[in-house]
Amino acid sequence: MQAALDRLGFVQADPIRSPARAQDLTLMARVPGYRAGDLERLYPGLDAEEDMLPNYGFVTRRVQALLHPREVGVTRTEQEHPELLDEVRALLAGREEVHPREVAALLGRGRVVNAWGGQSSASTRALDTLHRRGEVRVTRRVSGVRLYGPAPHLAALRASPLPEEERLRGAVHLLAALYAPLPEASLGYLVSLSHLGLPHLRGELRAAFRQAVRGELAGAVVEGMRYVWPAESAPQDAPAPRGVRIVGPFDPLAWDRRRFAHLHG
Repeated sequence: MQAALDRLGFVQADPIRSPARAQDLTLMARVPGYRAGDLERLYPGLDAEEDMLPNYGFVTRRVQALLHPREVGVTRTEQEHPELLDEVRALLAGREEVHPREVAALLGRGRVVNAWGGQSSASTRALDTLHRRGEVRVTRRVSGVRLYGPAPHLAALRASPLPEEERLRGAVHLLAALYAPLPEASLGYLVSLSHLGLPHLRGELRAAFRQAVRGELAGAVVEGMRYVWPAESAPQDAPAPRGVRIVGPFDPLAWDRRRFAHLHG
């Protein structure tokens, strides 16, 4: 499991359970003997964190170091409940782990509109905001519900972050390696989605993408479409795998609809 996470760097997550969650389908194809839910069960003992890059998912701490410190603007929850985040911070102080229901019971505050247009507890949205800002981490899940705790490794990154150029280049090259070989336009789209992981560095991220495709990544034109991949891993060097695998729509092999349509019609 850890070897697969280290190799991938990022595994997209999705809560839909039929036929299985996205993260489970991705890892089933890469981890011998994997069963649905294994990532969630083993998560507390893995080098893995829940975070965002092009989408929400699981990253290793090496990858997470590219994403923090992260600057996030004022959220709707803060606008409607200006003191709530400080109250949640105070509640978390000295605790190893909290359940969102416990926080809601102690702090109340009713409900707010969430990112999908539905309603969520205001205190749960406050926890989500602190998580996105790197002030807390997901410690584990219970029946799919995220539990939160302190994130000292991210506090250390706020005090001493990696150089910005290293973070930007690392994010672009991670995406190129994970989804390669892929059309240059598709890599550009992935980079644009990565404003979730690096919201305050959108312009700089685009510049790092342009630098990568102009001089750092290998590439070739295939039937009128330019493909790119990491220079150290030429696609033709890898032998074609034997057998048939069923992959989910969020798997790196099938995620890019542009590539899928171009290669398979």
